[in-house]
Amino acid sequence: MIQSMRAFSIRNSFPLFRNKNFFKLWSAQFLGNIGVNTLHFTLIIQVYQQTGNNFLVGVLVAVMSLPAIFLAPIAGVCADMFSRRSLLVAINLGRLIIAFLVLIAYEFPPALLVLAFLITSASQFFLPAEQSSVPDIVDKDHLVQANTFLAFSMYGAFLIGFAGAGPLVDYGGEIVTLMTVAVCFFVATIIDLTLPPLKKHIEGNTKSIRERLRVAGVWLHLKEGVEYVRRHPQLMTMILQVAFIFSVERAVISLVPELATRLFGLGVADISFFMITPLAVGTVVGVATVNVLKKKWTHMRIIRAGLIVDAIALLILPFHEEIWRAIQYAGVNMDLASYTLIHVIGIAFFSGLADVLVIVSAQTFIQRCVETERRGRVFANLQTIMNVVGVPLVLIISLMADVINIPAVLLLFGFVAVVVIVWGYIREKSQGFALK
Repeated sequence: MIQSMRAFSIRNSFPLFRNKNFFKLWSAQFLGNIGVNTLHFTLIIQVYQQTGNNFLVGVLVAVMSLPAIFLAPIAGVCADMFSRRSLLVAINLGRLIIAFLVLIAYEFPPALLVLAFLITSASQFFLPAEQSSVPDIVDKDHLVQANTFLAFSMYGAFLIGFAGAGPLVDYGGEIVTLMTVAVCFFVATIIDLTLPPLKKHIEGNTKSIRERLRVAGVWLHLKEGVEYVRRHPQLMTMILQVAFIFSVERAVISLVPELATRLFGLGVADISFFMITPLAVGTVVGVATVNVLKKKWTHMRIIRAGLIVDAIALLILPFHEEIWRAIQYAGVNMDLASYTLIHVIGIAFFSGLADVLVIVSAQTFIQRCVETERRGRVFANLQTIMNVVGVPLVLIISLMADVINIPAVLLLFGFVAVVVIVWGYIREKSQGFALK
């Protein structure tokens, strides 16, 4: 594995980072995601500290997911109808404005819910535009490496944003925290302005902006995107499986404060060190792993391996005491506190590794198999389905955690995740797929 990581960094990363346009796209994505994650976790901390209620935290997470249901399809259409550089610039400008509005409304929770909705709405247009642009600035042979770097930076931004939000709020206050967020969005905007137009997909399209925004035309593009996915069963199967697993993971994120403080006996500040940092380290190993596996396995097989690891993590996450007792019975002498830390760190690590396997392979699969003029809508369909499934799951899981208990809820949905993975495997084996 160490040799694979060294080979990956030496042979593959330098050609990519000599590509100035990829470096710009990557840098802007990294900074923008740091800003979004810092803002998201700051809001989660604020709501939990004010209410101490898991369900209300779940409501916040659900509110941040709602825009994807309604706006992701439109975002995909926009990514296929307009200059993708213009979209990236407009998105970061919008997020910059919202960061300043959060600063004004920081002590008023209802306003924070509205602004959380708006920041996610603006961000929803980013993913289809960015991911659809990668094949236009990166050689086909380097797509896997490009996606691993983008996925790694996404988790790196998650680590920096979530790990930094707590200390920033505690020691710097909301002004320092939100000004830091604003700087991230401002610099990302400047970088995006230096990208090429990224409008190869609309070359020859002479329609004005007004004509492209007509309801009938937008609706037709939406239908075409949905029909494309429906006609390709392998694409649909992959999207449904990934959407379910990541929706459950998102719901679990809303339970992190409860898991850390009440189940594992950790402090809120410990979340960064014992849960988020190992997850980020797992993504580093995942970057090397996916580049080794891609030489021998298909994209779908790598995705399935990642989904299986995620399902196992869900199944064993809340049962640290039971596993500790089994270890004690086997003759291994270890106190519960020490094992709990190992348990939490290990699951976070493997979850990060598994997520990279899934994300990189899914993105590369779509980029290689879908034409550039439809690519934005396919990525948007993935986001839409993830959130159609995810919003009710966030509410259901957070409510069940309050009414029943977290271990029972995670065990239940871990088994459901296994069923979904088996369903996908059977579906793949039982019928021929158009996309390979």
